[in-house]
Parts: sequence; structure tokens; C-alpha cells
Amino acid sequence: INLLKKYFNTKGKESKPLPKVILVTHNVKEIGFDSAYIRNIEKIVPRKQIHYLLLSEHTKIGAIARMVETESLRSPGSEPLSVDYFFPIMPIHFINSIEKKEERKRKEHLEGGPVLAIQGSFGGKSSFRRNLTHVLSCLHDLELRGDVTASLQRLWPSPTNTSYSSSSTKSSTLSLNLIGRINKPFDFQLGRHLQHSEVSFHSDLKPHDFYLSIHQAHFLLAAIDNREYFTIRASSSIPAAFIANVPFVADAELLHLYPCIRDMPIHKRLNQPNQCISIATALALSKSDYEEAQQELLHCGTQLWKLAQDIFKRIGASDSVHSVKHSVKSVSKE
Repeated sequence: INLLKKYFNTKGKESKPLPKVILVTHNVKEIGFDSAYIRNIEKIVPRKQIHYLLLSEHTKIGAIARMVETESLRSPGSEPLSVDYFFPIMPIHFINSIEKKEERKRKEHLEGGPVLAIQGSFGGKSSFRRNLTHVLSCLHDLELRGDVTASLQRLWPSPTNTSYSSSSTKSSTLSLNLIGRINKPFDFQLGRHLQHSEVSFHSDLKPHDFYLSIHQAHFLLAAIDNREYFTIRASSSIPAAFIANVPFVADAELLHLYPCIRDMPIHKRLNQPNQCISIATALALSKSDYEEAQQELLHCGTQLWKLAQDIFKRIGASDSVHSVKHSVKSVSKE
């Protein structure tokens, strides 16, 4: 709002085009279609210049449902707010920026055994987002069944290799990397009961290092423990998998929410009705199928990135070319 006021209070305001206000959020709960916050913006720019952008298709649907509920509070004939979505991914940009020496490190790292990653915020108030207990319990069950040992004996091949590695020269450990932000309280002894798996922590990384850490894993686990991610929240793990070009493992219900990739054969096989079954499926994936899964990400990532570009071009082309971006904060704080 202060940016808008500053824009109109500078010289030459009479000849300035009306700016666009683009409100971006991953959570439908943060949208207040009839809040004082929006009404204050409408005092400065007309409604047709205000655009909501959600970060997934299903959150757009949830946002429209909420808008329909609140529109009845407005005067008859008022113009509806614009609501759309885009996926915040840029896979080609990141993959092409990786240096050869970093790829060599990844190759060496992945030859040591299967590497699974979970990204996001862990512990404290964020503990409700990720079900680490379920993932560790799953790995424990897979160890008892021998699935992890079998995977370690043949050693998951690096995607940059042309053949399987020899198990006699490599360590026999499955790695689970937690990447993102670690909040207190947090149990840093997670996984101590596992025999063939180890848990490591990678916290507060810069953006490039964050996605590079994910890129150095074989699979990215969603590990979602909140039903809101299936209705009114967009998962950050799915875009991260596209950006880092790492096949993601969740379940069939979550996969179904994301266009293009939900129709890809390997990702459909990877994402079973149960996440533990999905993890077991991932550990048993062949090298050729793994490489195909990476190609699926590149194919769909390119399409979804173009979709995002088209949406911003369409918004920018209507009426004026100026925009003011503002990230929606919790309405309860306004």
C-alpha cells in the first residue's frame, strides 16, 4: 500500500498508467477477499487491476470457492477479483547453472548408496507439516524386510553413470537428508534405531546451495502430514523437485493434483496409494526408469514454466504494463 501511495505521489502522476497489484500466496487461508487490506488497496487502484495468483491448480480452485462465499458481501454489480495460478518452477535455469565440478561431486555422493531428501521447515511450530516419524518407521520396516539391504547390495546407480557400481568399493548406507530450516525443539537423534540408514541435516542454506543439496539426492520425499496440502495449501516440495530435477515420492493423491506430471508413467508408478509403498518402489527402480523419471520432470517443467510466463504476460498486457508485486501476509495480522 505504501508503494502504491509513493507511486501516485511522485511527479507526473496524471500521465501514469494504473499499476497492477499482484498478490501471490500458497495458502488460501491467507486470502481476505473482503478484508480491510483489500479495501484499502481498492481505494488506490480499481478492482480490475488487482490479481490473485495461487501457486497450484488446486489452491486456485479453493480460492475461487472462498471468493464466491465472500462476494455476496459486496454490492450488486461489483467486478469480481481476478484469480489464477502458476507453478513457481525454473528447472532449465537451475540445471544449466550447475558447474561440472558440482556434478562430479554429485556422482561421487550418489555412488555411496540411495539418497533420499525431505525439504522444508522441521520442528517447532512447523512440525505439523512433515511426518518424519512415518518416514523413519517406513525405513525401519523396509530394513526388516531386507528392501534397504537389497538396494544397498546393488548400490543405487548414479544417474550420471552408465553402469552399476561395485558394492565392494562403496559404503553400505541409505542417507536421509533433511534440507531447509530446523526449528527448536527438534530431536536431532532421529533415525538412531536404523541399522542401514543415517539422517543428516542441512539447514539455512542460500537458494543455490539449497537446490543443489536437493539435486544431490536420488529422490525428494514429500512426507506431508497435513490434509490442507490437498485442498488449500500448495506444496513447496513439488516445485523443488522440478527445479532440482529430482524425482519426487509422495502418494497417488498428491500426484493427481499436479498437471502433466500426474500423467507421466514413471511418476505414476513412484507415487502409490501409500507413501511407504512409494518409497519401496523408488528403491527398486531401475536405472533406465530413473533416467526416464528425470526426463519427465524436464518435459513437464518446461511446460509449466511456459504456463507461468504466459500468465504474467497476459496480466501485463491488459490495460497497463506496470505492476506492483506484494506478497500476501496473514490476514489476521492486518
